[in-house]
Amino acid sequence: MKPFKDTATYDFIANKYSYLKNEIENLEDNYILNVDENTIINSFFDKYEIEPINLLIDEKYAKEDKKEKLGKDFFGNSICYNVTILKVYIPYYGNKNLFYLQPSTIIFFSVEIFINDDNIFFIVELDKNNIHNTKSKIEENIEYLEKNIEYIKNEITVYNNSLKFKIKENIKNRKEKILQSKKILEQLNIPVATKDDNENNTIPVSIIKSKRKKIVQRPKPEIINNFNLDPTISEDIYLEILETIISAGESLEKYPSLYSMKSEEAIRDFILSNLSSNFDNDNLSATSETFNRNGKTDILLKHKNRNIFVAECKIWRGKKQFLDAINQLQSYLTWRDTKTALILFIKEKNISAIIEKINVIISKHPHLISKNKELNEYDIIYDFSFKQDDTKKFQLAVLFYHLPDDKKIKL
Repeated sequence: MKPFKDTATYDFIANKYSYLKNEIENLEDNYILNVDENTIINSFFDKYEIEPINLLIDEKYAKEDKKEKLGKDFFGNSICYNVTILKVYIPYYGNKNLFYLQPSTIIFFSVEIFINDDNIFFIVELDKNNIHNTKSKIEENIEYLEKNIEYIKNEITVYNNSLKFKIKENIKNRKEKILQSKKILEQLNIPVATKDDNENNTIPVSIIKSKRKKIVQRPKPEIINNFNLDPTISEDIYLEILETIISAGESLEKYPSLYSMKSEEAIRDFILSNLSSNFDNDNLSATSETFNRNGKTDILLKHKNRNIFVAECKIWRGKKQFLDAINQLQSYLTWRDTKTALILFIKEKNISAIIEKINVIISKHPHLISKNKELNEYDIIYDFSFKQDDTKKFQLAVLFYHLPDDKKIKL
């Protein structure tokens, strides 16, 4: 193909902004209002940022080949004959679609190139009687490519530098529209759901219907703390906490940009933000990386400085690491910690087979007492005994997040 001849860079960028605006316009109201704004901005930036093309000229190389060429003989008859050609390869990195763009400033020239995922190449005839001529042709083609790519890069850099501002502006406009609509409804005396409604406080996503069976929502129960005993949470609020975590996972499955190229800690913070928006109040707080007994736990819910829920986030890396994760969680628990969760990030595509394998591993764990409750087709609560006291038990919910590796997870 002949590069730099199709869509104008200006139109390409305008289309990107249009797609961005439409995607933000189509986000659920609850999502745009309740998820941390910086989290949304960063996820859209990661998705819409464009990596400029960088040619690795110093790493170019050539391959010699033969090519049939049509010509005329001495008498004017058409004949085919072989000529020696050079395929000049230039490695590159960046977005290969940019080769098709026409920059605002352009050098008009014509050279056909062939685009691969990690290199391009062009063809020149090798004139063995005039090597200087062949060399000049190669240099001329490279200069043409370099200059036009530099022009495109300048425009893409301006786009990337203004992208976060554009995202923030679109989010601001969307929030204003939502709040204005709510205000109008209130003026019409139509009831509007408040933040106290749990359904409005979480992200109501159900990406895999067959996988997730929604836990029935219940009114938020109060923390049980009668007679100044150590605080515990009822089974109802434990289920509500787990449902919030499951809903956050479904949101990540629906919006891969939320976790694409993100660290394990960033995903944990996303879960934590959902818990905080639902359960953070004067009596209850959600924290992360908090010291508890023999180490730091990932997620901790506290009631007046007393633990009521402990959770760990781990990547599935096989049987040994999974058992280590359970042992690590057990080592963090005090005898008062009875409601826990282990959140597993699974990158492999065949999640069902892996979950089946995990269930077998759990069934053979020496501290397993019994299966307590199936939350849905995959997520299960188990009863375990404490390492330090096998007469006392705690509940462990094993929850799964399917975050395929083809989305470039930085886990």
